[in-house]
Amino acid sequence: MQIIAKFESDCNTLSTIIFYGPNEIPADHELHGRKLNRHGTYKRGLILASGITVTFIIFRFCETTETGYKTYSLLPSFISPYQRYINEIIDCVLNQFHIKKKSKANISNELLIEPETIDRWIKKFTEKVNDYDEVTEKMLIVREPNYRAVANSLGNMQAVVDNLFKKINHLMSLGFTPLSEGITSWLNFNIKPFLGRIENIYSYA
Repeated sequence: MQIIAKFESDCNTLSTIIFYGPNEIPADHELHGRKLNRHGTYKRGLILASGITVTFIIFRFCETTETGYKTYSLLPSFISPYQRYINEIIDCVLNQFHIKKKSKANISNELLIEPETIDRWIKKFTEKVNDYDEVTEKMLIVREPNYRAVANSLGNMQAVVDNLFKKINHLMSLGFTPLSEGITSWLNFNIKPFLGRIENIYSYA
């Protein structure tokens, strides 16, 4: 897998590190040999505690399927720490919005995240919240014989979200997961695979 690192520095500004993901399908990659077309690039960035700005240049490829087009992003092999960082940020946004009841505008100003991004994260979470809650409830019933099922009102989305957060935190406190990074990481590694909806690790559809 070809990974090119470019380091830029200016004596009057903070340093910037740019990482380029693979721009060709590696021979040992699961996508190798399939008919894919280039589909441009996009950037993802973060600012480290040291003040260094890290930017990832990610290449996309497009495939025609029976149901339409599917887009793949080829991520650098070292991307896992960055994904954990993103999970923590999403987790913070969900907690600020659903638990602390802060407005999207306030969250955007405090975390310096575009309002459109916050809207997308919250919408993606709430669209799946009933599925997440149902599976989490089943996991609690199996793991705790004395657990009493909680009846949620499907018409009250906030009540479902509140109960879901409590259940996940309870399961995490009981040691049923080795993760401690928060709600988002727990969902990614436990609920999504259970539902059979986890995305392929090499792609973002």
